[in-house]
Amino acid sequence: MYGLYKVQAGLEAEAGTAVAADHKWMANLLHPKVGDQQWIQPEEERGSLAGAFRAYFAQRMAELGSLVGDVTFEDLPIWLGMAIVGSVSPTQPDSAESPDTYLWTYAPSLTSGNTPDTYTIEWGDDVQVWESEYAFATDLEISGSLGEAWKISMPIVGRQHSTASFTGALSDRTVESVLTNISKLYMDDAGGSIGTTQIESAFRDFSWKMGEHFAPFFTAEGNKYFTMFSEKKFGLGSPTLDITLVVDATTKTLITTKYAAGTVQLVRIEGTGTSIEDAYTRYVYLDGAYLITGVDEIAEANGESVVTLHLAGQYDSTYAKLFEIAVMNKVDALPS
Repeated sequence: MYGLYKVQAGLEAEAGTAVAADHKWMANLLHPKVGDQQWIQPEEERGSLAGAFRAYFAQRMAELGSLVGDVTFEDLPIWLGMAIVGSVSPTQPDSAESPDTYLWTYAPSLTSGNTPDTYTIEWGDDVQVWESEYAFATDLEISGSLGEAWKISMPIVGRQHSTASFTGALSDRTVESVLTNISKLYMDDAGGSIGTTQIESAFRDFSWKMGEHFAPFFTAEGNKYFTMFSEKKFGLGSPTLDITLVVDATTKTLITTKYAAGTVQLVRIEGTGTSIEDAYTRYVYLDGAYLITGVDEIAEANGESVVTLHLAGQYDSTYAKLFEIAVMNKVDALPS
């Protein structure tokens, strides 16, 4: 019964070695493609008008589809570990006075390889359950629109589907969505400090796309599924960031001065949530260094002039990063 469909998972200690699920993926939707086999019917000449006489499948891969839904402070570290860099441990800004506050920081190394966190995913309903091991993300998109929570779209692949049973007795978790209306945008020139200058009363929406990163890699090793992952170089202009702004004196300067001069911008999109304890509040910082590469035509939104800026990732030597995503929450270890 479709109403009883669910997804749950477990973090693998060794990539590809299946583990039992220990938490639910309940706040985001994931609907895998059931088939994982690549069937081939070879062309043969048998003196017959029939086109095919036999078939074989040469390769298999679990196409788990795109995980979609709200960005939550509690789940985002799971997705960032699968898509950007794994084996991240949180730090504590003040372990003595604020023992329940944890900071997760995800910045891919640009001079050495990165390894994703991999999961064994259990999915299905009360009729049939499948299990897919060595699951990781191949891309990542985060966006925000007024009147909504931030949204995520993250394609996931795994080795193969096997029939299974759900690991039982897993509880629902408490999660909190990141809301666009209480988010903020900061833009500063490269060489300065990120998160210094807020673009006030102008920020309306954004769309951030990392681009392809990790990928399944097949070798002849006695199995039809992939044996390892590969890591792709971030493409030219990746990640990309589109931002829609009200046209005012400040945003006009971004166009007439920063865009015109090719001045790299340090950009922070900040999503905040409820209090954790003391002075600490849940937040997500979506940070990066970007060149403004394009400016759309001026459009209208409820009587105001708005414009969309197109930004492309560009390394800044002072910032010494391409991008970074930081999450503050109450989660002390993965899975959340």
